[in-house]
Amino acid sequence: MAGGITPVQTRAMQSLSSILLMVERGEQVHVALAKALTLARHTGAHLELFLCETEPYLGEDSSIPAVRSARDRCLERGQEYVRSLRDRILCSDVPIASEVAWAPSLIQGIAEKLRRTPAQMVVRAAGRFDAVMAAFARHFVNRSATPLLLTRGRPWQAAPRFAAVLNPGLRAGLISQIGQLSELLRRRSGAQVEYAIAITDGLPEIVGARNYDLVVLALPPSAAAQDGATARLLQTSGVDVLLVGTAPVVSADSSATAASVGSPARMPL
Repeated sequence: MAGGITPVQTRAMQSLSSILLMVERGEQVHVALAKALTLARHTGAHLELFLCETEPYLGEDSSIPAVRSARDRCLERGQEYVRSLRDRILCSDVPIASEVAWAPSLIQGIAEKLRRTPAQMVVRAAGRFDAVMAAFARHFVNRSATPLLLTRGRPWQAAPRFAAVLNPGLRAGLISQIGQLSELLRRRSGAQVEYAIAITDGLPEIVGARNYDLVVLALPPSAAAQDGATARLLQTSGVDVLLVGTAPVVSADSSATAASVGSPARMPL
């Protein structure tokens, strides 16, 4: 694993005000919800539960009575599910909203949602990081400026440990965004952050040895080896992986001033 540390110049992200949780049916939703609530409490963000229904897919023309009726029933079931989930959340310190929408596919649904109501972070349960999940993650981060947190639900340590990975060849904007997010989460959670210039192939072993809670990295547009490394991170270590989008990003904090991340700790090889 190639290593080395460089100062990271970035705009200081002062706040994280909006987190979107991708709600999916099954036990994994509780895993993702718990982590989204943890992040919201640390950062002071409000949380929105978003369920995108994709079935039944009878066509997109809602003027056809059968299509409209089927979609309405689908949305009603979704709203009932989200209400039930929301009613079980015993939390008074995090503002929580919810929405159920229909789309031909999950990626289209989340893209449309982010166009309507921009979020600063999206949280999804990692589940099994198979080819479908890898394709979703790569498509999402390559077309959205919104970071995607994939979580398997392991609680963070009382003093969390984060790793921010700066792959060789990353453009300055990505390095800056990784630094922004890492520093924001460090400040709000009391975590220790280690910055490393590294390739991701060796990350699963490094993460396992160092017991990190969160790894922040950029997922290249198309690289099966990188997908495999990310999959091994999620499946073998239980670590949370925060994927930074490769689309251009505009800071939500217009009052932020340029600042340096400082002197990051060295990650020994």
